[in-house]
Amino acid sequence: MSSNQIVTKVYGKAELVGQQLIGRKAVIRADNDNEVYDKWRGKTLIVTHASNKGRGYDAAAFPSMLCDFEMEDGSEFPCALYEY
Repeated sequence: MSSNQIVTKVYGKAELVGQQLIGRKAVIRADNDNEVYDKWRGKTLIVTHASNKGRGYDAAAFPSMLCDFEMEDGSEFPCALYEY
């Protein structure tokens, strides 16, 4: 098996995991000290997309998913966050 096939298999499995995250709820942790997120802290976010490849993904974070969200009320959440 070539290394390219191994990567394809890993990404294939990761896409399945990413699909399983869609619709799950999350909150920004209270111990996250990044004040950028203060206005959303304690509010429920819903995963709308998750991937560990593509534009904007930091390969150093592999295999964590980079997730897009919307607020529980349907409004947009303007940041993508890594799941961990």
